[in-house]
Amino acid sequence: MAKKVANMSFGEFIEWIKLKGVVSSVANGSDNRIATFSSADALNGEANLTFNGTQLAVAGQVSGSGKANFVGGIETAGDLYATGSVGIGTTSPKTSLDVIHDYNTTTFENQLSDGEGGGRTLRYSPGADDTLTAGQIYFLHTDGTWDSTDGDAAATGGSQLLGVGLGGSARTVGVLLQGFIRIPSTEILNTPGSGAVDGLPLYVSTTAGHFDFTAPSATGDIVRIVGYCIDDDGGDILVWFNPDSTWDVVA
Repeated sequence: MAKKVANMSFGEFIEWIKLKGVVSSVANGSDNRIATFSSADALNGEANLTFNGTQLAVAGQVSGSGKANFVGGIETAGDLYATGSVGIGTTSPKTSLDVIHDYNTTTFENQLSDGEGGGRTLRYSPGADDTLTAGQIYFLHTDGTWDSTDGDAAATGGSQLLGVGLGGSARTVGVLLQGFIRIPSTEILNTPGSGAVDGLPLYVSTTAGHFDFTAPSATGDIVRIVGYCIDDDGGDILVWFNPDSTWDVVA
């Protein structure tokens, strides 16, 4: 019987279970809809609960009292609530939100392309829809635009909000405010050498928009740490971008 049922179409299966007395009626049947009992012996095809063979879609609220594990992505157009702990990259979160960034199992060059990263991203540019170069550093100007940083003066990257361009519109692609990102070799100055960069600080460069392993030193230059290097590959570097809120001016 198992083989016979497995070879049935959905319509044939419904007719079979009706004949067997399992259900008396089926309502709202349609492709990919999941059926639930609407009474003791009646099924209803749920318009808000579908499965197409690869994706389960729920148009409504999902609640649970146990542990939920997801292998793959979760996409929601609404809010996502959790009263317990949430783990990303781990099935055993130790705090309310436990995020694991694993560049050991799979190295960064095999996860990220040049200028790619993730974390806290801002999409905002009211003054103009600036196109930002991937991997360059920008500051939010008082006129609502994003301008390239320049360590020659405090007015161009000292006190302002900083972000890394993600290669596109500041309004629709955005800037990375904090997180991990692969910086192309073209946007880095004074690299100590391959294999000698892990853990080193990175500064706003006096070359517009660039990262620098060497702090600016001329009179009037600003010294502001924007993050730390984690690893390197072929001249590119993995950066924990987390700009310091303080800076110094070279006397």
